[in-house]
Amino acid sequence: MKFECHSSIEQFYATIDEQIVAYNATRELPHLRLKRQVRPDNVLFLKEGRRHHFIGTSCFEGKFAEKEGKLYLEGDILYSPEPTKTDWLLFLLRRTILLLLLTMVPYILVAGIALLLGAGKMGLLVSLVLPLFIGTTILVGFVRDVFFLRRRFARFLVAYMHCTMVEDSPAMLVKKQRKTSRLVRLRHLVFWWTLFYPVKLYIRLKMGFKATKKTVHPKRNFIMISNHVTDYDMIFMSLSMRKQMYFVMSEHALRFGLVSRLIYRYLAPIGRAKGNNAGSTVMDILRHARKGYNVGLFAEGFRTMSGYNSPFSPGTGAMIRRMKCDLVTYRVRGGYYANPNWSDHMRRGKIWGEFVGHYTAEELAKMTDEEVNAIIARDIAEDATLTQAEYHIPYRTKKGIAENLEFALVVCPLCHGMGKMHSEGNRFWCDCGAEGIFTEYGELVSEKFPYKTITDWSRFQQAFISELPTPPRNTILLSAKGQILREIEDVHHTSKVLCENALLTQTAEGITIGQYYFPYTDIAYFDIVRHGYLLFTTHDHRYFEVRGDKFPGMLCKMLFYRFNPPKA
Repeated sequence: MKFECHSSIEQFYATIDEQIVAYNATRELPHLRLKRQVRPDNVLFLKEGRRHHFIGTSCFEGKFAEKEGKLYLEGDILYSPEPTKTDWLLFLLRRTILLLLLTMVPYILVAGIALLLGAGKMGLLVSLVLPLFIGTTILVGFVRDVFFLRRRFARFLVAYMHCTMVEDSPAMLVKKQRKTSRLVRLRHLVFWWTLFYPVKLYIRLKMGFKATKKTVHPKRNFIMISNHVTDYDMIFMSLSMRKQMYFVMSEHALRFGLVSRLIYRYLAPIGRAKGNNAGSTVMDILRHARKGYNVGLFAEGFRTMSGYNSPFSPGTGAMIRRMKCDLVTYRVRGGYYANPNWSDHMRRGKIWGEFVGHYTAEELAKMTDEEVNAIIARDIAEDATLTQAEYHIPYRTKKGIAENLEFALVVCPLCHGMGKMHSEGNRFWCDCGAEGIFTEYGELVSEKFPYKTITDWSRFQQAFISELPTPPRNTILLSAKGQILREIEDVHHTSKVLCENALLTQTAEGITIGQYYFPYTDIAYFDIVRHGYLLFTTHDHRYFEVRGDKFPGMLCKMLFYRFNPPKA
């Protein structure tokens, strides 16, 4: 394989570096990012940022040669270590068995459920035929990737480095890229529709969710925006709309090895790094809209901890108007008490969703950014306390219904102690001696605590933190043992552990984890995951994660923004 180069090696390296930086800036997937290395023997070495999905590490290795006054780069796609035919066959067998198991097991479970529910022989036949179909599809796609991997990776380098490959013309490369894009899109659609009805049955049996009959019919691609109260909101939206969508997903959920690779391959979510700038995410959303794809988005960016909506980015309206597609608003109701953000387990109760609004691209074009933000805030508004007062639905669980409630109730209204609450079973209490009971109807029953709902308690503690006076320097406001500090590179790849089993302390000036100190003035973005994982980015673009023993991360976030308010 041969690439035509510039008149000098240095000029060629500079061009390659520019193209690699520009290309990597658009990629959320680490295994598609390139790194350049130059060996002493004047050999150019390009490799992917992470191990390839198959065997070894795929790379391009080429050496410069001069011929008739022109400089050329000759090389080929290599693997390290070079697999033998036996390695390929064994790996192909293992991969095939694994993929078939991952696809067939859910359908076998569906077949069993169908028999228990009396679905009959036809339901059993459908449940058994579907895994064979999707398993064959995966196997054919895998074999195709194995035999054509070298050629595809070479074209990938050519397309994004603006070199000229002798074997193929630029027009042929563009045609093949479009064909690959259509095949990937087809894979996503087939996977989505294949799982639609089994997932619908599973969610119905497990959570009691009933998909609302579709009342909107967009004639073009759309962006669907909803409130965010449970881990299953993406599934609720998909089951209600019945159209395939690409969801914006937090990057922390995309760092789980095989599971993440399967998510990338069959769902292709748009990664959003919490505690980081969302500029790249916005660009990815706009690219999907230009291609005519549907996008699912949670405007608030995180699940509610208090039961009511949080403010969302004011740039949301501008982004939606730039997409030039329809806007569909959706509201999930009853989900807060069924799967609260502060708890680790589900409760059985009623959950439902409803379409609120449908706005065409022409209608959005006549609005201002502020007006679009206003209709989103109005349509996705949901207060769990008001909904529960109207419907009075019990949410039952065999486990402790109040366990981990201290991650939502972080300030005691009696002694004003922060992080002093505890819970067990259906009880919660403070170190000052006051205690109460959390009922299956979401009520706080206590003789001493003045608040009867989590929503009212949350509003109190937000007001309390906002008016908290600045304490003396180095006064510890929050501490937590057993924390692990990691620095994350390439968005979805945890590179190294900086300290383990460390003590986290927070003051009015900054946060200390072990021997590492981060003043608030050095932190550009700050956020939490669930109820105790911290994610933040410094001004020098370093991305950190803190997780370990559970602690009230929401209190840490509230204190951070109290003493380091966001700049207008």
